[in-house]
Amino acid sequence: MNKKLIILICCILAAAFILGTTGVINLATVQGQEAEAGDRLIGLMLTTKPVWGQPIIKSGNVEIGPNEGVPAEKKEETSSSRSIPAEYDYVFPGVEGVRLFNVDEYFEYDGKSHRQVNTKAADEEFSRVSTGYHTAENTNNGKKTNETEYSITGTINYVIQDDEVTFFTAPIYQTSEGGIYLGESGSGWSYSKDQMRFSNSGTFGTSASNSSTINGETTSEKRTINVRTQIVREPVKITLCQYNAARELIRTDEYLPEEMPREITPLRETVMVVVDTENKTDEESEKHTFQALSMEDTFFYTLQYKGNGYCIENYHELKWPDPYQAEDLAWKVEDGTLTISGHGHMPDFQRHPSTVDNDGYTVLGSVATPWEQEDYSRVIIDEGITSIGALAFESDLKITQIILPQSITAIPSHAFQLCEKLTEINMPGSVTAIEPYTFSGCSSLEKIILPDSITTIGSNAFAHCTLLKEVTLPDSITSVDSCAFKSCVNLYHINLPVTIQEIAADAFDNCGNLKSITVAQGSYAEQYCIDNKFPYDYGDGTPVHMPAPDNPSISWKVENDTLFISGTGAMDNYKQRYRTEGPVNNQKTYGTNAPWDKEAFSRVVIGEGITSIGELTFSNRYGLYSVTLPKSLTTIGKEAFFCCNDLEEINLDAVTILEEKALMGCDSLKSITLPSAIKEIKNGVFWACTSLTEIRIPDS
Repeated sequence: MNKKLIILICCILAAAFILGTTGVINLATVQGQEAEAGDRLIGLMLTTKPVWGQPIIKSGNVEIGPNEGVPAEKKEETSSSRSIPAEYDYVFPGVEGVRLFNVDEYFEYDGKSHRQVNTKAADEEFSRVSTGYHTAENTNNGKKTNETEYSITGTINYVIQDDEVTFFTAPIYQTSEGGIYLGESGSGWSYSKDQMRFSNSGTFGTSASNSSTINGETTSEKRTINVRTQIVREPVKITLCQYNAARELIRTDEYLPEEMPREITPLRETVMVVVDTENKTDEESEKHTFQALSMEDTFFYTLQYKGNGYCIENYHELKWPDPYQAEDLAWKVEDGTLTISGHGHMPDFQRHPSTVDNDGYTVLGSVATPWEQEDYSRVIIDEGITSIGALAFESDLKITQIILPQSITAIPSHAFQLCEKLTEINMPGSVTAIEPYTFSGCSSLEKIILPDSITTIGSNAFAHCTLLKEVTLPDSITSVDSCAFKSCVNLYHINLPVTIQEIAADAFDNCGNLKSITVAQGSYAEQYCIDNKFPYDYGDGTPVHMPAPDNPSISWKVENDTLFISGTGAMDNYKQRYRTEGPVNNQKTYGTNAPWDKEAFSRVVIGEGITSIGELTFSNRYGLYSVTLPKSLTTIGKEAFFCCNDLEEINLDAVTILEEKALMGCDSLKSITLPSAIKEIKNGVFWACTSLTEIRIPDS
């Protein structure tokens, strides 16, 4: 046998397959023999024992059934991985080799289909054994096609113990009765120690596929198996070498291959890890193999000799530390002030475990910071700290003032969310963006000055800052994202610079007291105000645009505790705002920017000719007991009577559409009669109407 060349011993013979009546792939021929219906490709055998020149195992010569098989070891399911073991780890008498079996079943995990083989052979002697399952349904010109594909791949790492080694690979089939046999279609390779410097790998693959069409619907199935044989040197020692940015060796660790840790954390100053594997060989040039890993590499493999010529590949994970995280982070509390010092990023923090209260509700755990038990109201972060850690101050109810250094370049989203006592914060010029939810729910924050470095305001950045009255945006601002100032119910003035090119339509949702927006003439912001019906000026305080009602024919008056509304057509939609003084008992509550919002009345009468009630028209109207609607009215808008807690009477004589949440929270309503004209009752219309005991539904 020629030791300097890899000799192809056996040709790969093609086998044609057809889909039989049993619904599985049939083997058409095995060296001219007819196979029984139901024979199918299930796996691959790889052996280092030469089988050419001897009778090749075929159907009728050796047939191993389940009773003669050896049960495979099963692995317990875990949260991150699941496996479906082969039923048996079959052994072929007279042939030493590694068995690799495919499995028909598959499982769903994390929204995807997975297949995995787990036999003794795969666990101990295969590296990176993987399987695949794919199914697709296509329709083309009215013709339906169902496609299913199974695949299995494996890599064998083998050490040549003698002068040479020969591999033989062949497919394995299963009969419809469950018997297993080796097909003749196969190939072989011969390797020697001298040849390793020229070539050291070979691949065997086999596949079977076919399709059938019944009643115009085509079903196809394909099975593919590929095994790569890799000749390697036996590893005897592994050394991890760590280098810094100056290419200086700063640490070495030596391991036996079987002792290499699964997780490796380099030093903070390490920028490169070199894995030096010392091999068992007399050839000096082959004595060492190297892997160079940078900070972009998060994993690598090493070889471990398992005996009988086989090596497995072990997986290792690199846990690179953040080189910018502050190592010298320190803090102290004096006279009610928390001072944090150091250089670099502040670390991220975690929450304590959540709990469940007596009512069964989950209570979110507090943030686990080292200063959580201290008493302070001011926070000062010294120069040198470059970013605020996640959760460092979120929901901190102690803080009233925060002073940030110019070295701060990043403030994470949610950084000060729900800091309900925060009244003052200085924003350094090194920060370029207000991230989403940064100040959301800071309900005591009345004023904030943004530096000229800020270019974007993220979604919900100032949402629910209910005491925020005035905001001055710098000329650097280019965009204001969704709900950025949502429910800032006391915000009465804001400027929108000419630099702004994008403002979300809902950026100022529920800002019902917004009386003036300063814009530049002809700017994007001016058109935004026109499109969204906001009042605006050009900076001199003189109103340029005051939105007119959509329907100027609507008029109203309040007499004898009753609001009378007259006119023709549809009423306007309104926005929610915060009442500083409500119409009854001076209560503080949410209302709308409707012109009668601060008037006192307990009844509403809408005259003939009006066709719809607009969105939020009477939202949160306490003390409203009775509503009389005309025959002309067909639509009640979204949340029109939202949380009218005292509403007891309303007639729906001609209404055809009840929009979303139209009567939600009207918890004094006891009875509703739906008219025969009703066509649509949208989501949540009667939600939380806790006193409602009767709804009369018409035959229509």
